[in-house]
Amino acid sequence: MVDCGTPKPRKAPASGKPRATSPKPATRKRVRRLRLRFAVVIAAVVVPLIVGLVSLNAVLAQTSFSVDALTTRVNTLQQKGEELRKDVAVLSAPDRVYRWALKQHMITPDPRDVHVLHPPAHGPGSTP
Repeated sequence: MVDCGTPKPRKAPASGKPRATSPKPATRKRVRRLRLRFAVVIAAVVVPLIVGLVSLNAVLAQTSFSVDALTTRVNTLQQKGEELRKDVAVLSAPDRVYRWALKQHMITPDPRDVHVLHPPAHGPGSTP
């Protein structure tokens, strides 16, 4: 409900004490010094934190680029390794080796001319 017709009673002034309009000059200086100290301390803490975060972000970005470059290089080298394995498989195939040996005028030796050597075993029960 809104009561528009009757004015509100005013509060009685406080118990005869005069109201302070502004703090004493010494208190103002002290408050100003405390604010300045607080600002300096906050700046001394916050500024290095911000610089540290920016530096960390830059290092992470640089590391990310390095990881991307290394990942690309690993993929390229893996493909090259697969190609080389295929080449080795093709070049070491028995039919290819046999054809190459024939082109080089190599012959299969007579089995009577082949001597198989058996080296002595150097194990726990044998004498060197």
